[in-house]
Amino acid sequence: MSDDSLEIIQKSVDDFRINGFTVLRSFLKKNEIKIAKKDVKKMFSILKKKNFGPPFVFFTEDLKVDAAHKLGKIFPNTPLLTFAKKKIIKDFYKNLFKDNSVLENLQIFAKPKKSGGETPFHQDNWYWNTKDKSRINVWIALDRVTKRNGGVIYYKGSHKYKGPDKYGLIKHVFPKRYAGFLKGIPDAALNKLKHTKYTANLYPGDCIIHTGEVVHGAKKNKSNINRTGVVLSIAGKKTKYDKNKTNIYKQELANQVLSSYD
Repeated sequence: MSDDSLEIIQKSVDDFRINGFTVLRSFLKKNEIKIAKKDVKKMFSILKKKNFGPPFVFFTEDLKVDAAHKLGKIFPNTPLLTFAKKKIIKDFYKNLFKDNSVLENLQIFAKPKKSGGETPFHQDNWYWNTKDKSRINVWIALDRVTKRNGGVIYYKGSHKYKGPDKYGLIKHVFPKRYAGFLKGIPDAALNKLKHTKYTANLYPGDCIIHTGEVVHGAKKNKSNINRTGVVLSIAGKKTKYDKNKTNIYKQELANQVLSSYD
């Protein structure tokens, strides 16, 4: 690793530890962005054609794909999976956790123009249930992303929250105002947080790497600009999970999906 690369990695790790996230500029090259956008369009077409629905795919009111999950299993040959093998990601993870990184999940949060839905404020580890906080998300922008079109909002430093939960998590519930099946942090708990809010301001190809404990969410996209984000969920070969909490959440999720069709 060159001295310049080492300096970039170290600065990113330092930012990550302080804020719970860090921004990497120009993570994707122009040709990679083009390939990614083309493949996202292709995947969305197949998902609609094959009638995928919750909990894998969620749609906007005008029937556009809003979010899609577990895509690595549905599309094992998508070129999006190769982004997790980039050297900067491997080096970043190794520097941070002293472990080799592995891809756990591929998601797309499309948030299309005019109709993209709200993402409730949450902590990813509420769903992952890692014991050692060694799982991260790499959020890659394929469009220009700002506050105006639903850029991700972070509570800086909220990954250091100390509460009754042994994993440093705030209790999550299923928000009534959210059409999907993602648990979120209640407004009453959010209002008690004293952290500064930061809204991602990204150009196509930029990415944000964030912890599973940092509080984040996004507002609706009412603008005329799409806000497509590809998310790589990355853990380590030594990452351990709380299987009991995972099974409880899976059952709650299944019940929530079924209740939506009652």
